[in-house]
Amino acid sequence: FTFGALIAATDTVSVVGVLQRKKVDPHLFSLVFGESALNDAVAIVLFKTLADFLKSTSKQDQYDDDAEQAEETSMGLQIGKYLLDLCIQTIVSPILGLLFAGFMGLAFKHGDLRNHRLLELSLYVLPVYMPFILSEVLDLSGMITIFFTGIFARRYMEPNVSAPTREYAGILFQLLSFLAEICIFLELGLS
Repeated sequence: FTFGALIAATDTVSVVGVLQRKKVDPHLFSLVFGESALNDAVAIVLFKTLADFLKSTSKQDQYDDDAEQAEETSMGLQIGKYLLDLCIQTIVSPILGLLFAGFMGLAFKHGDLRNHRLLELSLYVLPVYMPFILSEVLDLSGMITIFFTGIFARRYMEPNVSAPTREYAGILFQLLSFLAEICIFLELGLS
C-alpha cells in the first residue's frame, strides 16, 4: 500500500507546461494545476501516514512475537491510529489554510497599506508561506495547507490589495516558481 501511495500521484508537470505555453483558458489551467497539486498532496499524506503505520507495527512486532491476541488488538489500535491521523491531516490542514487567509483578508480589508507598497507586498507574500511552516511543525500536511491558503487568499486577500502590489506579487511568484523548478530539475538531473 505504501508503494502504491507513492506512485499514485500522476505527474502532470508536462501537461501544465504545455497548457501554459499554449496560453489556454486560465480556468482550464487552474483546474488541471489544482487537481495535480491536490493529488500530489494527498499522495504525500497517504505515503507519510502509511510509512508511520508500518514503522509502528514493525516495532510492535518485535516486542509481541509470542502473544497472538495482543498482536490483533495492537493491529486494530494501529489501524485506528492511522485512520485518525489521516482524517486529522485531511481536515485540519485545509482549516488552517482557511484561517490564515481569512485573518489576512480581514487585516488587508481593515488596514490601509496602499501607501506602503513594500510593507503591503511583504504582508501579502509572507502569510502565504507561514501556514506551511506552521502545519509542518504541527505534523500536518504543509502542501494541503498552502494549497487551501492559496485558494482562500485569492478570494479574500487579493481584492483588498492595490493593483501595483498584485502585479509585483505576480512577478515575484513567477520568479520563485521558476527558481524552484530549476532547483528541482538540477537536483533530479544531478542525482
